[in-house]
Amino acid sequence: MKKTTPLKPLAAASCISLTALAALLTPALTHAAASGFDPTTQYVAGTAYMTYNQAAWATLIPESTHIDVHGNVLNGGVATPTADAYGQRYIYPQLFADGYTLPALKSPGDASDAAIANNTADLEAVAQWRILNPAEQVPAVAPAGGWAMPIDSFEAGLDWATPGYVPSSFEPVGGNMFISLGGSLRITSDFIGSSASIWLRGLSLSRSLVTNENGQQEEMWGIGASASDWGTGGYFELIDPVVGLAENGWITLEADYKLGSYSNLVGLLGLTGDATTTVLGHISINPSAVPVPAAGWLMGSALLGLVGLRRRKNIG
Repeated sequence: MKKTTPLKPLAAASCISLTALAALLTPALTHAAASGFDPTTQYVAGTAYMTYNQAAWATLIPESTHIDVHGNVLNGGVATPTADAYGQRYIYPQLFADGYTLPALKSPGDASDAAIANNTADLEAVAQWRILNPAEQVPAVAPAGGWAMPIDSFEAGLDWATPGYVPSSFEPVGGNMFISLGGSLRITSDFIGSSASIWLRGLSLSRSLVTNENGQQEEMWGIGASASDWGTGGYFELIDPVVGLAENGWITLEADYKLGSYSNLVGLLGLTGDATTTVLGHISINPSAVPVPAAGWLMGSALLGLVGLRRRKNIG
């Protein structure tokens, strides 16, 4: 997985037949088919939906010391129990931004305390990185079914000239997949001051085929931030994803997600290994039916509705 560096949003959804890829290497396609995705019959396109469990995020750590963005200890250094209540939430998504409208991020240094104090701060940077309004220091509310993100196909397609754009890709030899999604999350914490935020910019799904100790191939799915702007890297691991085929040929996927042991957030946020077992939410690709929320990961009474999708013409 990539290291934490800057990040940018992603591309437009399109749909392209992958039959041409099938002709490249038959053995490799056998690996891909065995892992739940067959590029001779399936398409990568449509919409992904992401929900999150507010309480699970907010209470990932049992207690924390208030620390500001510069690492200065607040609250007299006293550790405070975390809770899903104002002022006590350890970490939470504060803002979801459509990947196609969010502009390039300014340097967070242009929104520092010192820059604001001496009137040299970049106002756009302040708006992007600082959450100074108490009314905005609250968890974002996901719509029913989760945040909708258009899926970029394996076709480079409509690259809208934003630096850092990373199109979806598939490796016929290794069977690895990288699926770009059109969305970004800004996350923050009540324990690091109103200045602090982290952008998970240009969300993406990735699947890697790895060989286990028995010499068998296994797949590992994760959610990351994919483009070259602040906050790239791998963050979440999918739990037992169920990959399928919709009637129109589009790939479907259902899975809960959690922090992976590889996650950049584990070290960045000072989390322990126990945090990597907590279910944080759910992700769906092209859901074809209304699922029953099993683990309470949908916020409120949010149920995934039927999604009507029209198959696009092959633009390739």
